[in-house]
Formats: sequence, C-alpha cells, structure tokens
Amino acid sequence: MSLPDKKIMHEITLMLITLGSSLKGQLPNDIVDFSLDYINYNEFGLAFETLCDYIDEFNIQITQYEYKTFLDIARIINYEDQYDRIMDLQTHVSK
Repeated sequence: MSLPDKKIMHEITLMLITLGSSLKGQLPNDIVDFSLDYINYNEFGLAFETLCDYIDEFNIQITQYEYKTFLDIARIINYEDQYDRIMDLQTHVSK
C-alpha cells in the first residue's frame, strides 16, 4: 500500500482515533492503544486490521456509524481486498 497524501493521512488518523475512542470501554484500553499505536508508524492498515480483529475476538457490538467508518477507511486505504474482514464486522453491528 502506498502512503496517501498528508491531508488523507490526517483524515484517516482522525477516523481511526475516533473509532478507537468509541471502542474504549468495550475493549480494554491497552488493546485499543496498542492498535492505534500503528498510526505512529504510518501503518494505517495494521491499525485497521487490529481493531477489526479485536472487535471479532472480543465479540463486541459496534454502531452502524462505526461500521460505516470502517467501510470508509477501507475504501480510503484501498483495502477492498479485505472485504471478508469488513463483512465480518457487519455481524457485530448492534440492532
């Protein structure tokens, strides 16, 4: 994955941090912090993947808005090849 421009990187960073903040309390804070630490190394994909994995592993519920944010991030970072992972998140959307 090539790095997006600085404006896009900033947008992705804010989106991931916002998601992480909303997941704290459902996921242990240290796990969320661990996931978001990848941002410091411009590893947006790893931050994204790790949050997805922990949502699934801890079987937590996310909102429709959080799910849409994950979809938006996947589109921005060209993670369409991670479609299965993203679709798995849909099973965690609260009803």
